[in-house]
Amino acid sequence: MKRAFRGRSHRAAVRSTRPRWVAVLEATREGRAFVARDGERIFIEREDLGRALPGDRVEVELESGGRGRARARVRKVLERHERALPGVVYRYHGALAFRPYRADTSDHFALEDPAGLTPGDQVAVLRLPPLRRGEPGRVRVVERLGRADEARWDSQLVALELGLPVEFPDEALEEAAEAAVPPRGVPRGRLDLRALLTVTIDPPDAKDHDDALSLTPAPGGYELGIHIADVSHYVRPGSALDEEALRRGNSVYLPDTVLPMLPPELSGDVCSLKPDVDRFALSVLVRTDAHGRRLGHRIAATVVRSSHRLSYEEAEQMLKGETPAPPALRALLRDLWKVTAGARALWSWTCPRRGSPWVPRASPWT
Repeated sequence: MKRAFRGRSHRAAVRSTRPRWVAVLEATREGRAFVARDGERIFIEREDLGRALPGDRVEVELESGGRGRARARVRKVLERHERALPGVVYRYHGALAFRPYRADTSDHFALEDPAGLTPGDQVAVLRLPPLRRGEPGRVRVVERLGRADEARWDSQLVALELGLPVEFPDEALEEAAEAAVPPRGVPRGRLDLRALLTVTIDPPDAKDHDDALSLTPAPGGYELGIHIADVSHYVRPGSALDEEALRRGNSVYLPDTVLPMLPPELSGDVCSLKPDVDRFALSVLVRTDAHGRRLGHRIAATVVRSSHRLSYEEAEQMLKGETPAPPALRALLRDLWKVTAGARALWSWTCPRRGSPWVPRASPWT
C-alpha cells in the first residue's frame, strides 16, 4: 500500500506503508538469499537484492508473494560485512569484471584495477562504493587464489566462500601465548591421575587430542576414566580468546588443513593430551559393574599423563592381535571392549523400550 503526502516542496509524493525492518542478509547452502523473522525464512529474489550480499545488515520491506507466502525486498544496505569475497574474473561487455561465487548476489562488479588479470582467475576482493549513483559496485583485488580450471582443492577458497575465520586476532594470540604454560606438578584442588594407564584414540589425521580413556579394576567391576583437556584453565570467560572461540564455535577440518577453534599454542599443545607429558584435564570417573552397568560417578579437576596415542585402526588391530602391543596396553583395550560391549548390550535392550533408536556398530572404536 502507498500513501500520498505533501512534502516541503508542496508537491505530491508517494510513500510506502509496507512494513520494514532491519536484518542481516543470509544465504542457504544453495545460495538463495533470505532474512529471518520470528524463526521464519523470508526469501529475497535476485532482482530485489540490489547490491546487498550475504552478511550485510540491510533494511528490507515486506511484500505479499504468491500462494500466500511473504517475500522481501532490500531497500537499503545499512552496513557492509567487510570480509574478502571469493569469485572469478570474467569478461563482461568487452571489459574484465568480477563475479562472486555466492549465488543470488549481483552478477558482476567492476574491477578497480584489472591490470595483470585474465578471465578465469580466482581472486578474493573487498567491495568499494560505486563512483556514481546507479553504476555497478566496484571491488578491489586483495589476493589471487589461482585458476578456476585447476583441478585442485583450495582450502583457502573454501574458507573464504563459507566465511570461515582463518587468522586469529592479535589480542587472542597474545593471550594464548601468555596462557600456554604446561603444568608444573599438581596444583592444590586437582587429583593426580598421572599413574593411570591412559590412551587417546582418534582419527589418524587428528591434529589435536582432547580426550583420553583409562580403566582400572575396582570392587565389583571397574572405574572408567573419561579425561577431557581442561580448556577452561587457559581460557577465561569474557577474554579475547573466549570471544574468538565463541565466534568460531568449533574446529573445522578441511582435506589439507584444519582451522582450529583456539590458537595452535593451546589447541595443538597444552590443551592436547599428548603422550608422556602432564596435562590439566576434567575427568569423569564412572564406576561400573563387570558388565558395564553404571554404579555411580564423580567429576574432578585432574592432572593426567597420556601413555599412548592410537588411531581407531591401530586400536582395533591391537585388540584383534593383528599388530604387536605392550601387554598392559592390550589388556586395557580388551577390558575397554568388554565393558563397552556389555554396555551396548544393555543399551540395545533398554533404548527401544524408552523410545530411543539404537543401531549397533561394527567396530568398537567408530
